[in-house]
Amino acid sequence: MRRPEPFEAEAAHDTNFYGAEDGSAMVMRVANFPNEVFSLLQLEALVAFNAIQRYRRDALVELGCFDGRTLEVSRSASVRYLGVDLDPEAISNLQARIVAEGLEGRANAVAANALDLQQWRHQVPGERLLIHLPFNFLGGFRDPAELLRQLGSVPNALLLVSVFNTSEYSTYIRQRYYAACGVEPLTITHGARGGVTFTGRRHFFSQGFTADMLSDLFEECGMELLWQMTNRLGTCVVAMPHRPKEEPR
Repeated sequence: MRRPEPFEAEAAHDTNFYGAEDGSAMVMRVANFPNEVFSLLQLEALVAFNAIQRYRRDALVELGCFDGRTLEVSRSASVRYLGVDLDPEAISNLQARIVAEGLEGRANAVAANALDLQQWRHQVPGERLLIHLPFNFLGGFRDPAELLRQLGSVPNALLLVSVFNTSEYSTYIRQRYYAACGVEPLTITHGARGGVTFTGRRHFFSQGFTADMLSDLFEECGMELLWQMTNRLGTCVVAMPHRPKEEPR
């Protein structure tokens, strides 16, 4: 078996951009989305719904939830929901939506850092979780292995990770997208391992992953890839942390 190349241990998630007053709002505002990015959002919603059923999950946790796009997935699948985001205004709006739609007791949202499990773990309304890292959320971390290791410690959890690939097509769409979000001037870096990283003002950082990079990353973090689906823009992966006694699948 090929030995995974370790990821560099850089600073944890730099919240200078996403933690800023309008940072997450800029990258999650639908008006800034090129039409092409919706294919990845559609793919991850379908994978999330099917993963809940296939692996008998009883709750969906969406990290970087913003307006709670997978809340509808949880409602359709009849499981509980928790949204987690750094943006307190987004969380306030999502909490108001939960109340307005009569989902209190089945759904909740909390302003917290995904890396700090103590801020949100106790509010998870379920025991067999699907933790969703949507829309290249993982690619915003300079050390993605740190986040995956933290999440791997959550008992009985599976991870659903959605990331951009490194094709010329995906890179072009991402460039249009980030420019629309106002993070120019943009710098594109093609890493030695094949990744394509965009950086910009206010420490903006977003990395796309090759298939080998993803495989190495999950292996490094002690996780087994259970299922994945891809389209032209990116990949959705369901992964399970290795544990001494695994639940039946």
